[in-house]
Amino acid sequence: MKRGMKVIATILCVILTAISLQAAEKLNFSSIEGSVNTLISEKVVTEAYRRIGIEVVVRQYPGLRSLKYSNEGETDGELFRIAGINNKFPNLLMVSVPVNRLEGMVFTKQTKFPVSGWDSLKPYKIGIQRGIKFSHKGTEGMNRSIRDSNEVLFRILNAGRIDIVVMARVNGLKMLRKLKIPGIRALDPPIESYPLYHYLHKKNRHLKPEITATLQEMEKEGLIQKTREQFIAERFGSNE
Repeated sequence: MKRGMKVIATILCVILTAISLQAAEKLNFSSIEGSVNTLISEKVVTEAYRRIGIEVVVRQYPGLRSLKYSNEGETDGELFRIAGINNKFPNLLMVSVPVNRLEGMVFTKQTKFPVSGWDSLKPYKIGIQRGIKFSHKGTEGMNRSIRDSNEVLFRILNAGRIDIVVMARVNGLKMLRKLKIPGIRALDPPIESYPLYHYLHKKNRHLKPEITATLQEMEKEGLIQKTREQFIAERFGSNE
């Protein structure tokens, strides 16, 4: 009888372990809806997890909601964000190898001025997207209009209701290609350039050493930079 119970217990243990391993083979990460950097970062992060035998599913949400879901553990982490986002969302653990980068740009139609850091934007009415931390932080205390999408921002820029828009370079290129509004252009140089990092929810902290090592390998191979350059060239016809 005791032997039979041990056999049953062993079988149950094997089944439960198999179920646990199967569940661990797929992770859901939240990310910013409609962002080109989501698409680029997804390619990098998906390849990194593929190398350690884990499938990745990316679920896109508005910027702030994406962070809310990842921080609360409704997803397994955040696909990408700037460094330090875990100061406000403490359940997120930053993986220290950049998976992408963000170039914060000024887009304008009528207004032209030398871009020299955030302070150079102070005289203007600025459009930014809700939930995008780099532009919220950089324009804090300035005259700004906060909207839910980059498309809306470009349309009100075209209508003359704001002077400039601040967004990631690749997202601006996407909008220019989609909307075909004449006269809107980016002002070089970037306001600032930021490395973008992958974040895990703390429930997945056991994966952090392995995924860090894998991303370090990919960085040494030059694959992370190559992925970004190829995507931009294919999507927009040129490199940054």
